[in-house]
Amino acid sequence: MPIYFCDPYASWQKEGIENTKGRLRRELPLKTDIKKISEEDYQETILNHNLTPRKSLNWLTPLEAFTQNIHLVALQT
Repeated sequence: MPIYFCDPYASWQKEGIENTKGRLRRELPLKTDIKKISEEDYQETILNHNLTPRKSLNWLTPLEAFTQNIHLVALQT
């Protein structure tokens, strides 16, 4: 599996991560106390994030992409 490292302070080299952080920060601002968020609100935020289509996934949601490829994942017990 190829591994890539971005240069320091080069946010344009990691568009997907920066976009994801920005989306999460809209719902969970930087100074949010995670301990005060209810489990229901937390799960809603995660579900909302995983149900948003991504260009990098050919406009599939992360949940759809994972479901389509679950047979490729080696599960251990």
